[in-house]
Amino acid sequence: MLRQHLEEERGDEVYAEEVELLDYVEVLVHRRHLVLCGTAVCALIAGLVTLTTPETFRAQASILPIQQPNFAHLGRDPEGVAVPTGGLYANMLASIPVQRAVLARSFAYQRDGEPVTTTLRQYFGATSWGQAVTALESAVDVKAEKSGDITVTALMPSPELASMVPNALVDEVIAAAQQRRLRHVDEQVAFIDQRVAEVQSQLAQSEQTLADFRRRNRDLALADEGEAFLNPELVVEHSRMQREVGLQSSVLSTLLNQGEVARLEAKKEFPEVEVLARAEPPEQPEGKGLMKRVVLGGIVGLMASVMLAFILEYGKRSAEAGRMEPILADLRADMDRLRRMVGKARRHPGS
Repeated sequence: MLRQHLEEERGDEVYAEEVELLDYVEVLVHRRHLVLCGTAVCALIAGLVTLTTPETFRAQASILPIQQPNFAHLGRDPEGVAVPTGGLYANMLASIPVQRAVLARSFAYQRDGEPVTTTLRQYFGATSWGQAVTALESAVDVKAEKSGDITVTALMPSPELASMVPNALVDEVIAAAQQRRLRHVDEQVAFIDQRVAEVQSQLAQSEQTLADFRRRNRDLALADEGEAFLNPELVVEHSRMQREVGLQSSVLSTLLNQGEVARLEAKKEFPEVEVLARAEPPEQPEGKGLMKRVVLGGIVGLMASVMLAFILEYGKRSAEAGRMEPILADLRADMDRLRRMVGKARRHPGS
């Protein structure tokens, strides 16, 4: 008996689940026109928006940062080589000074078959530098690859402008990198000159101390000439002073050599960035992805239509069952109360 009872309960649960599933299917079949029309309308809107979107052209430039020697060998690299990372130059490309310089440039391109010359800020129609920078960032993509090279990609409505913007950014970052290198060399030379002055002063003081020590202890002169040491303690002190003078002389010689190398190398033109490929005007516009957007719009329309169908069906069944009457009565009472308050305010405006 217990087993039969359990089987009957399990059968009732399966039947209830089937009834609920059939209810869902019934709603969809009953509202099929709404679902189909909503899906088709959303897909059609997505297609029309895609077709009416202006054509865009994609152009890309590629650069590679070059390892530069650290002339004064003052960096952390033991071999004296400064190794710039791609992230540094990617940040320079995205920096405000570089972007503002590009936005202030004048570009000559074709618009609707007619030649146009304008700055990039005017092209974007920006009223402030902040708006112009935001518009440029949305049109340009800078990516640092794992291999070390950096790609600058622009997506613009004009093929000429799409190629000129990445090239302008590359030119500006090359100029900024050159200024950065010269400033770095100047700082190194200034540091070396300061150290040379300090070491020269210390060396002169040590030499004077050694000379005074020798005058006060002339017996050490005999020791230097191969005679027997007359005072071992003084000889040890004399050796220490000699080592100090020799060490400072070696440091001074190294600093002078580094300073001379830095001054010579600063006069040479080292490219900080190698241009692997400049952007060329694209021949074909960028694909709009019509089919993808239509399918996406249809999916969104299908979901929204199904949800609306269930909401409408629920409202209809609730109204038929009379469950909406208390809600509607409360809403009508609130509306009547609001109208009375408004009418009272109009009759007594000063109160």
